Amino acid sequence: MTPEPGLRPTAAGRFTDSAAGYAGDKHYLAIEDLGGTMTRKIRDVMSPGAAAVEPMTTVARAARVMREQDVGDVLVAYDCDLFGVLTDRDIVVRALAAGRDPADTTVGSVCTPPPVVTLTPDDTTDRALELMRKYAVRRLPVVERGGCPVGFVSLGDLAGTEDPHSALMDIGRAAPNR
Repeated sequence: MTPEPGLRPTAAGRFTDSAAGYAGDKHYLAIEDLGGTMTRKIRDVMSPGAAAVEPMTTVARAARVMREQDVGDVLVAYDCDLFGVLTDRDIVVRALAAGRDPADTTVGSVCTPPPVVTLTPDDTTDRALELMRKYAVRRLPVVERGGCPVGFVSLGDLAGTEDPHSALMDIGRAAPNR
């Protein structure tokens, strides 16, 4: 995958959007439903402390972690080296629907592989929206400058910055299905 201008490869083979000087630029590219141009730092809206599993973890174990943590995705990492992202959709489409046994299938074989597009806590919400639109994703991992994962930012997190009374925020506050 060739990175877009402004993305730089990291040691793990992913691309990050923390090129020098970028945070100072103003970008007003909001997903249409969110409207507005209120720019905030990712650190102000992200969900810190994302759940993580190692690439050799089984899909069944990762699914239990998702249930226990009440999340729809986990980072796939070795310590501070982000390998990929595993979503509940990855489990359904790439493992279950493909006939793979969740007890024997590793998350490294079904997760979204590198390069993983990431944000830093100092990036802006406008940049997050731009990347979500470009890569057609609803969540982005947040990593510190050294590449260590520190959380996630979701489309719902960003919707709350524009309108704290939006339908997305109401859905996000609802009790989880158990």
